[in-house]
Amino acid sequence: NWAASSGGGFFERSCGEISPRIRALAMDLSAAMVHAPLAKTEHERLLGELMIAVIERFSPWRSVSLREAALAGGVDWRVRRAIRLMQKDPCAAPDVGRLAAEAGLSRAHFFRLFGQSTGVTPHVFLNVLRLERAVASIVATDEPIGGMSERLGFSVPAHFTRFFRDHAGVSPAAFRSVARLGF
Repeated sequence: NWAASSGGGFFERSCGEISPRIRALAMDLSAAMVHAPLAKTEHERLLGELMIAVIERFSPWRSVSLREAALAGGVDWRVRRAIRLMQKDPCAAPDVGRLAAEAGLSRAHFFRLFGQSTGVTPHVFLNVLRLERAVASIVATDEPIGGMSERLGFSVPAHFTRFFRDHAGVSPAAFRSVARLGF
């Protein structure tokens, strides 16, 4: 779930005290990567444990993904309609006024209803969709980052790189390099 998006929402705070368990898992992963660099299965297992520990420690999003929550039956039909529009073209410039109009709501009511239904703002939800599409493109293609940034709706490659680094923690090029290693 790529919910770590601008405007907050995924992690309640930008920093926090690292638990002894998280520290131990990080040290175990580091040691495994240094001493057994080809043991990818073990690295993946340790990384998974570390990610779960971090999410459980710092995130309120434990049981349901944003997408599942948004598309669940309890979500207002107008919000579901807006989500379908967002999913159809997540790379379009975000126009919350247009989404609100398509949903038949005022902008203020749309924001309130969307937040109540999904737990995040429309911008955060759209950023999740954009990041998912970016990750899929980075991993599945050899497309240059510059071309990818334009296709994903960014005016200049630097904006895409900053967006990706802010949300994924690394640059698109670094992410692609790690993905090609098989992690």
